[in-house]
Amino acid sequence: MSTHIDTLCPNCGRSLRLRQEYVGKTVACKQCQHTFKAQAQATDDRALSAPVPENGPKPDVDEQEQLDAVHDILQKQRAGRQADREKIGQLTAELQTVRDDRERLDRERQEAVAKAVRRKERLARFERDLDTERLGHQTTRDDLSRQLEAARDRETAEQEKGLRLTGELDAVRAERETLDRDRQAAVAEAARIAGELEAVRAERETLDRDRQAAVA
Repeated sequence: MSTHIDTLCPNCGRSLRLRQEYVGKTVACKQCQHTFKAQAQATDDRALSAPVPENGPKPDVDEQEQLDAVHDILQKQRAGRQADREKIGQLTAELQTVRDDRERLDRERQEAVAKAVRRKERLARFERDLDTERLGHQTTRDDLSRQLEAARDRETAEQEKGLRLTGELDAVRAERETLDRDRQAAVAEAARIAGELEAVRAERETLDRDRQAAVA
């Protein structure tokens, strides 16, 4: 009677030849290291009918070492899968953190853009107001320049008239005093406007600094 049986690995399909005492016991495929319970092929009637002793001989040392190696491999694979699951969980948490940070940064960026737009609009209004004030002061300054020029022309005319009309000197002097008062008033007005222009320049410098700070 044969002491061996033929069986197939259920994982890779390789034909294996085992001792009869291994039937019903866990063995490992030498090809793929898959472990399974050994069963005789249906075509081997003698192997199927052969009694399997309950307390049969144990696998030899080489096969036992092979089984131990298979168990070690399985344990390492299980440990590796557990480490992979933990790593996947960690990466998932990190990915969620990155997504949360990206959403937060997007909100902050949108808020910063909205603030920059509002500042730009406010600066544009300030510039328009400043241009309007500057135009008004320029018009006033031009008027004063024309008035001063006219006053100088009148003064020159009066001086010439005084030279020609010695008899009307008193009248000329009186008119000249009047012109002097007008000129002083004009100078005072010019000084006031100059002060306003300085204030406008200071305000423009403040606006320029604010705009530069907003752009920065």
